[in-house]
Amino acid sequence: MPASFLNLPAELRNEIYKYLLVCRDPINPWSKGNELASNLLSTNTTILHETSSLLYGNNCFDLSSSSPTSVPEFLDTIGLANASNLNCIRIRFPDFRDVGEEVSLEEESLRTLTKIQEYCTNLKRITATAPSTYWMGVQLSVDSPSICDKALALVADHFRAITSPSDVFMEVTMIA
Repeated sequence: MPASFLNLPAELRNEIYKYLLVCRDPINPWSKGNELASNLLSTNTTILHETSSLLYGNNCFDLSSSSPTSVPEFLDTIGLANASNLNCIRIRFPDFRDVGEEVSLEEESLRTLTKIQEYCTNLKRITATAPSTYWMGVQLSVDSPSICDKALALVADHFRAITSPSDVFMEVTMIA
C-alpha cells in the first residue's frame, strides 16, 4: 500500500499545515510576495476542510492597502464560512462624506463595515489604518472640533456594531 499524506496522524498533518499556512506578519491577499502554500487548499476536499480554518483563523489579513471595494470582494471570494473563521484583519480607516455640519461615511466605507459585521463573526482584532491625521482633517474640512467629535463617534458606533472583536485599534502614520 503506497504511503499517503492523509494516512499520517491528524496531529502531524496539523503541524505541517501550520508550518505551511501560518505567517507571523499580516498577509496582504493581493500581494504576490506571500510565502504561504495556500495552493494546498485546492489539493482535495479533505485537505481543504482540514486547512481552511487554520489559514483564516491563525493569520492576520492586511486589507488596508486595497481600494474600499476590495474588502467586500475579498470576503465574498473567500465565502461566509471562511470569513467567519477570520480572527484578525487590518482595514483602511473609513472615509467620510463631506456634508457640512453633518458627518456620514462614504458609501464604500459603509459597505465594507457592514460586510465585516455580517461575515466576520469570530473576529478578535480589527485595526483601522489612516495615512495621517492631516488626511482625516482634509476629509472633514475641519473648521470646528465638534465635526471631528461627530466623525469619530460615528466610526466608533460602526465598530461597536461589529460585535465580535474584543480589540479595535486605530493606527495613524505620523508625518515628520
